[in-house]
Amino acid sequence: MAKKIFLYTGIVSVIVLGVVILWRPAHVSENTRESRTPEEALELYLNDRMDYSLTFSRILAERRIRSAESLAVVRPDLRPLAREVIDSLNNRLARTGGS
Repeated sequence: MAKKIFLYTGIVSVIVLGVVILWRPAHVSENTRESRTPEEALELYLNDRMDYSLTFSRILAERRIRSAESLAVVRPDLRPLAREVIDSLNNRLARTGGS
C-alpha cells in the first residue's frame, strides 16, 4: 500500500513539474520590462551610487553620457538636466581616473 502511494505521488509530481516547466501563459508578452521616461532616466543617471573605479561602471557611465547627449538633442526641454547629468558623470569619471 505504501509503495503504491509513493509511486502515485512520484508520477503526479513528475506530471505537475512537466506542466509547470513547459506551460507558458499566452497573455504574457516577451518584453514585459517597463521602460522609464526620459526624465526618470536622467534622474537615475544623476543619483546613482556606482563605484566608478570598476570597468563595467565606467562603460555604463560612458553609455549614459552618450544617451544624455542624444536626449538633449531630441528633447530641448530636457537639455539643462541632460547637461547636468553629462557634467556630473564626466566629473565622477575624472575623479576616479577615467575619460
